[in-house]
Amino acid sequence: MNAILLLPALVLAQTQTQTADPALSLKYINPLKDFIQISDKAYALLPPTLVSDGRPSEIHFSSNGQAITFLRHPNRPAFDQNMMVTNPNALDSQSLCECSLADQKVKDLLTIDGRTTVIEQIEWLHESDAFLVVTRNTPPQAKEPTYSVYRLSGLSDPQELYANSIHPISVEASPSKPLAIAITSATDSTGKVHQQGAVIENDGTELVPITNDPRGLPIFDGDGNVAYFEGLVDAQTKKRKLVLHPIDLKTGEPQFDKLSANQVLGVGVSYEQLPAKTWQSLNSISPLPRFKASIRSQWLRGAVKSDYPVALIAADSEDSTFSPAMNAVAYVTQGTLFVREMLPVDLTVMKAMMDVARKEEAMSQAKQVGVACMMYAADYDGQMPPLKEFATQIDPYVKNPDLVNGFTYTNTLSSIPQADAATTIVGFVQTGTGKAVVYGDGHVAWMP
Repeated sequence: MNAILLLPALVLAQTQTQTADPALSLKYINPLKDFIQISDKAYALLPPTLVSDGRPSEIHFSSNGQAITFLRHPNRPAFDQNMMVTNPNALDSQSLCECSLADQKVKDLLTIDGRTTVIEQIEWLHESDAFLVVTRNTPPQAKEPTYSVYRLSGLSDPQELYANSIHPISVEASPSKPLAIAITSATDSTGKVHQQGAVIENDGTELVPITNDPRGLPIFDGDGNVAYFEGLVDAQTKKRKLVLHPIDLKTGEPQFDKLSANQVLGVGVSYEQLPAKTWQSLNSISPLPRFKASIRSQWLRGAVKSDYPVALIAADSEDSTFSPAMNAVAYVTQGTLFVREMLPVDLTVMKAMMDVARKEEAMSQAKQVGVACMMYAADYDGQMPPLKEFATQIDPYVKNPDLVNGFTYTNTLSSIPQADAATTIVGFVQTGTGKAVVYGDGHVAWMP
């Protein structure tokens, strides 16, 4: 196992200091982009916190949302004066890291040689500070890879649970208990290969080997208990169905004469995926105004219809990962991992803050378009932009063409007399609670 080396803990500098009271961070968010309503609950995406650089990947949240694991490439290439790489053996190394969201500390738990060792699976144990890792190791000139399983935690040294198995190993964690099942293959005395399993406790010890039976495999039922599923043919319908049987955790024997109390298959811990009925991620590509380029944005969308269904995660990210506890979202942008915590807020408070933000945005937009109209009039001897050609004529006078979107230009006068400028309406920006009205002299007023 010389491909896996232990490293000391590494605490990364943070770009932002978390406040003691997360509610204080509400003043740093944009209510029009950072609020989202999921069913009857509201959340605020707090400002991002830097977790790690080094091109992180394989991001997984713990089941309670209090920790996150990821791979990063800590060894940057070193170059000589001729721009030749001087440390080629370090280019493919990767560190498996864990970050506690409570204290924002990052620890390097394992370093692997990415060319010979690959992490195949990461499974957090339910409500635990520990997770299981399956690695595949293929040394140079080796004919077949070998597989190993480790228990990792930022609070203890790594434990090697299974080492150098010639058969692939998969692990599945209980969705509601700190247990896991390890499934692999074994060759018996006759040379026949069959599958076998074992239940692993939270501390990494093997609770019990599961007796091999050709009728099925161990799995978790909907209550998180270890069960054995069997494929049967219904005597009446003649259709195949799956039946779950309990497993005696003292002997590892499936109890085929009994049925598991819950016949629903457990989800397991694919924690990077949240229930589709609750969340959806939305990836969009938007063109940059006036530039031949585009940005890829990542959005959070509530699958259930609501008045405020979308929040912006990041304007320049292609992927995001959600906490199963629905308390945070992680994303990578420009080779750096960020986490945005999600703060539950009162729905009434959220709506009030969004109304205020919409009013302020409308007032600002109306003011800028009004100033643009005044600049146009100054260049054209007091003539106002024509009604039918307003958007094209005013475009050179606004910094962002999007300001004209949503602005309703109502002026039909070729020029506005100075005596009537303060009372003549030029146009307005409408919101759900009122409109920001701009007048001929450039001032803006709010009309509910």
